Amino acid sequence: MNYFNQRRAFRQFKVAVKKLTVNQASLYRELLDYANDSGLLDASFRLQNDYLKSLTGIKSDDGLSTARNVLVQQGLLMYVKGKKNEDSPIYQIVPLSPDGRPLSEKQNSFREKTEQNAEQNTEQNAGQPAEQNAERFFSITENDLSNTKTPPKSPKGDGSVLSLPEEFATEVWPAYPKKQGNYAKSQEAYVQAVESGETTKDQVLAKIAEYKAYIKLNNKQEGFVTTAGNWFTGHGWRNEYDTKNPEKSTDETQQNGRQESYGGLEF
Repeated sequence: MNYFNQRRAFRQFKVAVKKLTVNQASLYRELLDYANDSGLLDASFRLQNDYLKSLTGIKSDDGLSTARNVLVQQGLLMYVKGKKNEDSPIYQIVPLSPDGRPLSEKQNSFREKTEQNAEQNTEQNAGQPAEQNAERFFSITENDLSNTKTPPKSPKGDGSVLSLPEEFATEVWPAYPKKQGNYAKSQEAYVQAVESGETTKDQVLAKIAEYKAYIKLNNKQEGFVTTAGNWFTGHGWRNEYDTKNPEKSTDETQQNGRQESYGGLEF
């Protein structure tokens, strides 16, 4: 799929096929841009609802759901609902022809089946997703954006892979030296950063280990150690820590100053 051709086709769709609201158009453009930036224009990908709302400016879950439903029903997107506290929703961009319509008979078939599902399921009229059965239309290989080479297994013992919130709870949060602050916001910041490709679990753990080394090397007292809440919400994995040269204490600095002023004599 060519990104610029898809953008032009989408503009044609809005002119010749259906007028869209600001929220609907914004949601589509952000999904298309994200897919392009991630190299996933022709594949499926996961994105968290809160992350999408922050990108689009859509304020509520209901507003996001309404905008998404319209895009799915019009054949612009394929979508599979996520599982609460486990998996984020799955999206895939549907290729459009230059006139703004589905590019192939395959896409037309997908659209027809999606509309049939909407008609058969009475819950759709109550604002529920019209695409609950769409998962079988996705490619077999789903893109996992966690960038984890060997995903850890879930503590549930069922062989499943850890979700990002579970990963944070069992591996990342316990690794941090000062476990104080808002846990929920810390977890949310971590999940969004990994899902967006900003960082990975291994990079975060490596940065925590670097910070711990920095604390030890400079004999930082607990009161001067950043709390976990502030570190995670502040994206502490971006910080740089000097683990080679210990910071001089105030007393040492003052003492060195006196030695220089008085020819090296100590008072």
